[in-house]
Amino acid sequence: VQQSAFVACINHRILFFSRLRPDIVKSNHATLTKHTAPAINTPATEAPPETLAPKAKPSSTPIPVNMPETIGNYRLLDRLGEGGMGSVYLAEQREPYRQVALKIIRSGLDGRQILSRFEAERQALALMNHPNVTTVLDSGLAADGRPFFAMEYVKGDEITHYCDAHNLNLPARIKLFLQVCDGVLHAHQKGVLHRDIKPSNLMVSQAAESAGTVKIIDFGLAKSLHGKLAAHTLHTSFGAFIGTPVYCSPEHISGSAGGVDTRSDIYSMAAFWL
Repeated sequence: VQQSAFVACINHRILFFSRLRPDIVKSNHATLTKHTAPAINTPATEAPPETLAPKAKPSSTPIPVNMPETIGNYRLLDRLGEGGMGSVYLAEQREPYRQVALKIIRSGLDGRQILSRFEAERQALALMNHPNVTTVLDSGLAADGRPFFAMEYVKGDEITHYCDAHNLNLPARIKLFLQVCDGVLHAHQKGVLHRDIKPSNLMVSQAAESAGTVKIIDFGLAKSLHGKLAAHTLHTSFGAFIGTPVYCSPEHISGSAGGVDTRSDIYSMAAFWL
């Protein structure tokens, strides 16, 4: 019943998107139509697409040959993932010794808009200090001038995969969801909108003999409620769309000026919870 309700909900959103923004539906049709949801407290027979997104643990993908072995005080160990504007690597800090997740702008992406959005993400993380939000530890410039910042390395699984892998019942899932609420509330209290709340940006780490801890990651689309997060104002081109359609609120999808506020992040949390 729950899975049928989820599919019905997704179909309703696709219909809504097709009326409001047919361009988004056309370019994201595969993503919008491939979502399924395993029943609560039942092991998933097939992971939904979001659970297959890059996780915060090293992949077997080799570091590109044109990538230096070190960046600043960090030695690169493995690639964790790659997004639209940057690559994230598992790195080893020399002093003090620790493993971190290091994000650096991809080579060739040095436009003003990209640099401003990268700086906005770093600044958004620097504003926050909460156990359910990943922590920024350091920032600087690589030898070739590209900016980077080092974050807390979250070793774990995204929230949906974690719940299914541990066969969590409803009360246990609600406890994790409340951690998401706490982290998002903290961001909002600091005047930061995430704008891309989805399972692959909600990692769960687990220490020995302790409950899982949710960490909200990837503030690459973050927006300030009270001012600017970067030195230069960020503008989204008219008609352009940033975000993950299946989890976005109607006002986010429509692109209405000034229409996205804290309620949009709350909508996204409800969308992935379904």
